[in-house]
Order: sequence, then C-alpha cells, then structure tokens
Amino acid sequence: DYFSELMDATADFDTIVLQGHETDLAWGLCAGAGGVVPTCANCVPALFSALWRAHKAGDDAQRAEVQKRISAAREALILGDKNWIAGLMYGLNALGIGRGTPLRPIAEICDAEKKNVEAAIAAHGNV
Repeated sequence: DYFSELMDATADFDTIVLQGHETDLAWGLCAGAGGVVPTCANCVPALFSALWRAHKAGDDAQRAEVQKRISAAREALILGDKNWIAGLMYGLNALGIGRGTPLRPIAEICDAEKKNVEAAIAAHGNV
C-alpha cells in the first residue's frame, strides 16, 4: 500500500521511485518503479540484473521466473526480523567480502543456515 501511495503522490513530480523489497520487485517495476535497490543484490547481483533485463524487454514470463528466484534467495539470505542482516553478512563473507560475523547483539548464523546461504549463492549467483 505504501509503495502505491508513494507512486500516486509523486506522479506529478519529476521523481523516480525505487522498489527495495525483494518480494515485490517485479510488481514494483510493473507499477512504475524507476529501478530497484534490494539488499540481497549485494550477494546475488546477477539475479537483479536479469530481472531488470526481463522487465526492459517486456518479458513477463522471464520476469516472473526471476522474481521466484529472487524470493528463494531472499528466504535463505534474510533470516527473520531480529537477525536479518547476519545471513547477508555471511553471504558476503562467502564471496570473499568482510568477516561475516555480526556485532553483538546480533547472533551469528548456525551451520545449517550457513549451508542454506551458500546454496542460495551457488544456485542464484549466476543467471
């Protein structure tokens, strides 16, 4: 609702509205977003480039397929409200960026979550 209201409120201005919520990217682009600013693009950027290409080409089927992959990657990378950044930090570390260990009070992710993050990067890192 907020995004739709923002699009309506800025319709008369020379403004570009960006969508950042991974599960709403395809919808947001179709609703008129000028681009996307998703957190998960730090770990699997190729997915978001593929979404943009599909959108610009008007390829609804490809856009929907890439959106499914984005949602699946997000599920592995963003681990709930309290610890959401820990999975992203570990994902970046798996790519050779940073230490992957969040500062307290945020807890480090468990071994099973680490495997999920690594699998998501392997599955969705290249399109």
